[in-house]
Amino acid sequence: LSLHDALPIYNVNSPGLWRELGEAVYKYLASRPKDRVILGSIDPVILGNLEVQHVPVLGLDLAATKELVATRGVAMSCEELVELHGECKGLPLYVRLLTAYGEEARSGRGTAVIDEQLIPELPAETRRLLAYASLIGLMTRRISLTELTQFPLGHLDDHLAIAENRTLITEIPDDDRHFKIHDIVRDTALRVLASDVSDAALLLFEREYARGQLEHAALYAMFANPKRIETARLQDLLEQVIRTAVNARNYAFLGNLYARAHEHTGMLLFIAGDQLRADLFRFARTSELAGLGRYEQAEEELLSSSVVRTRWSPGTVGTELQADLRFLQADIAHLLNRYDESAQMFEDLGDWAASTGRATLHALCVWGHGHVLRHQGRNLEQALRLFEQAAELSQAIGELFPRVKAVTGATGVKVLIGVVPDDEEDLLAALEREIAASSTHDGYMLEVWKYQAQIAWLRGRSQEAAEIIESAIERALALNDRLLYNLYFERAEYARLTGDNPSALRDYGRVLDFGNGNHDRNLITNALLGSVLVELAMGQWVDHLTREEARASVLRARQIAIEADIEITATTADAVAAMLDEPTPAPESIRLILL
Repeated sequence: LSLHDALPIYNVNSPGLWRELGEAVYKYLASRPKDRVILGSIDPVILGNLEVQHVPVLGLDLAATKELVATRGVAMSCEELVELHGECKGLPLYVRLLTAYGEEARSGRGTAVIDEQLIPELPAETRRLLAYASLIGLMTRRISLTELTQFPLGHLDDHLAIAENRTLITEIPDDDRHFKIHDIVRDTALRVLASDVSDAALLLFEREYARGQLEHAALYAMFANPKRIETARLQDLLEQVIRTAVNARNYAFLGNLYARAHEHTGMLLFIAGDQLRADLFRFARTSELAGLGRYEQAEEELLSSSVVRTRWSPGTVGTELQADLRFLQADIAHLLNRYDESAQMFEDLGDWAASTGRATLHALCVWGHGHVLRHQGRNLEQALRLFEQAAELSQAIGELFPRVKAVTGATGVKVLIGVVPDDEEDLLAALEREIAASSTHDGYMLEVWKYQAQIAWLRGRSQEAAEIIESAIERALALNDRLLYNLYFERAEYARLTGDNPSALRDYGRVLDFGNGNHDRNLITNALLGSVLVELAMGQWVDHLTREEARASVLRARQIAIEADIEITATTADAVAAMLDEPTPAPESIRLILL
């Protein structure tokens, strides 16, 4: 593979589900299918819509580090060499930190050298340049010298040359005179040059705030002295950018904001000094962790907020943010399969929302209560009533999101019990048109398409169902949307029920891998059962080598379903287990549906 048919993306370094990156890479590969995209990252990159192959890079082993250290003329013991290699993760670029201008060897190891020696020894104006460059480097990889002339930095060329010689700063040869700064220098400078960084951050904050670049302004504020910013303005800014990022599922930004806030004592004291601010950052962190599938950690974060001290009922005095935190707590309890606890929290919070006039939250809580009952696979009649109530509430206040969730949730129950009204397609088609008219809600369409396909299949229109699911999968891939794996499962079911067993096994495998990675017990149990049903239909074992292995998978699915309190799936597992002993009725008689 040459770089002529590859697109390198450097320094990705984000474990978060970075939706924009996934969408950009997918669109590039869709338009140039013979190309490859190389994502440079120290940490493994996770993209829900693409199968990322982690490729080892030669020259990053201990022997390579030893050779490079020797080439630089630095004397180190074996123990020091091993420590250096581990601290620098094998990256030879870091060995540059062992030397300074004039190839002078420095004492210390790895990144400690830049902390303790190289940066503190820089001239005052060079340190100030490094402070501005490091802050700007948080937002862009290409730092413009022209832009830096706007700030009080003196002789830029001279001090940039000093910084290039002594750290990991590199000029980019182009007409506009740009340079780039390595992450390790940037982050160390932001930490070590606290006074210079604070002054620069305040100036950059004011500039970006005036330009309306609120995310940039919020990140710069994390490095400024909060006492020098009007408290009300900063608090309003933080609430706006955090809520916007949560709604957009921008987990990379939420993670970055949280991490930067915790690097500086002044900002930590500012956050801790007010319960609303503390709750706001808990909300950001919990939303990020939940979005990444780290539900236990998300719940631990919630338990540190003020929400645990509030018992919700009509008459409870609580803030809007506390109510949102409680909704998040109920949702996480549902994701952890503690359904009874989650249902009670949704019901109590919904009653409170109704009594205080919070109509949108009321609709969402009613939907959440129904959603939990559907996941349990019990009391589906009540779940249907709750979904229909949530749809009516959402319609009355003109809120699209809860209405989409409620209407499609009701359709899912109708499909599950096999009683779908004749006008259900018209209801979903009207909802589809409304979503299409709203350019900001592309992801909502996937829910509608999923249930349109299920109805078409139920009505006997198998080709139409398959075409709808294919369109939904294509859109989910482009959006890097996590519903993709529900759609893969639906496609696997259609393939199994039409006899395309290899395709079914491939998609069940994708679903199982994703479910195991995200601890999604709903996906895991159904993918296990689906794979066994395919092999029963084929009359041969493929993923499972023997009937005993297949039985073990079914029993595993049954146990997980029981632990997760999913009654329907546990009952289905019993039926599949019986078929392993007496293969009647035919495997095609069982239709698996994700709850």
